[in-house]
Amino acid sequence: MTYGRECEDIAQKEIEVVTKKEIKFRGLFIDLKDRRFAASPDGIIDGLVEITNSTSKEYYQVQGQLHVTQQNYCVFVLRTPKCMEIRVVRRDDDFWNSKIEPFLSQFYENCLLPEILNSRFLRNMQIRNPRYILDAIKKQHQKISDQGVKKSSALKNMNPDDLLIQLLETEKNRRNYDKIALTDLSVTHSTHKIDRLTIATMMSFTWV
Repeated sequence: MTYGRECEDIAQKEIEVVTKKEIKFRGLFIDLKDRRFAASPDGIIDGLVEITNSTSKEYYQVQGQLHVTQQNYCVFVLRTPKCMEIRVVRRDDDFWNSKIEPFLSQFYENCLLPEILNSRFLRNMQIRNPRYILDAIKKQHQKISDQGVKKSSALKNMNPDDLLIQLLETEKNRRNYDKIALTDLSVTHSTHKIDRLTIATMMSFTWV
């Protein structure tokens, strides 16, 4: 967490130098059309700034922030110890309407709202999960199990020389990971799949 905050501070200063614009901090934004949704971007310039240290599912997060703040674009920054990549992501209302909002609303109605009204967590009870989530969890566990069986079988049938080469290649790829440039988010977003964790980290709910 400390590393992430330090990287954000460095990245913010570098962005201001590159864009020649001051980054302002506005805190939490609440969707004016649907108060169930909120976002807290890392900063605001003429568009919006989002700084991260990972590369998965960011497109959903960025589009959620663009929708809530009603900004036209986001300056998306990927920061690693060795490099910094800057990308401009445009707001995609069709993506929000078809790929994000329906799933967020479903999660709110089926998972969060029942917990708010009649909490099981506060009573040390198992949290409610609708059938579609239980089925997805079961499917994911089965997929992981199948992959483990296939990998174990492949390793048993692999000769020692090939196994050593594979291990060396895996280590080489891991070491080179930080050198890989961030691909164009506008092209790759269709390969990402939304899940409950993504929804939970994207959503913020308010009520009066």
